[in-house]
Amino acid sequence: MSKFPKAEIYAEVGKFLDCFIAERQPELRETYNISDEMLEEIHESIDWIENKSELQLFPPACLEKARNSKYYLDVDIGNDGAFYIVECDIWRQGKPGDIILVARYHLNHYHPKFEFQYFSV
Repeated sequence: MSKFPKAEIYAEVGKFLDCFIAERQPELRETYNISDEMLEEIHESIDWIENKSELQLFPPACLEKARNSKYYLDVDIGNDGAFYIVECDIWRQGKPGDIILVARYHLNHYHPKFEFQYFSV
């Protein structure tokens, strides 16, 4: 796993999550290419969480740790080698939750570099 830029990806997941929780729609649109319609779909996918501020990225000390045989931040190379497939545990109220953020982290000049796909619950 050390061949992947996990610290860089971890930081980008944190920026995205902070932006999502704070509902900074202009930044979500410009930096992450999240339209208002897509943002609404994202909210619907986790509508059972009333307070989005309960969500947080796991602590950096857990970057190389696993839960149930799966890393908190799992990174694999995409089929064409142009991006990484990112699966990241999102914690809730300071504890591991049952939410996985799935994204692509592009290696070329693709915009957005960090491309949110969905929350898996």
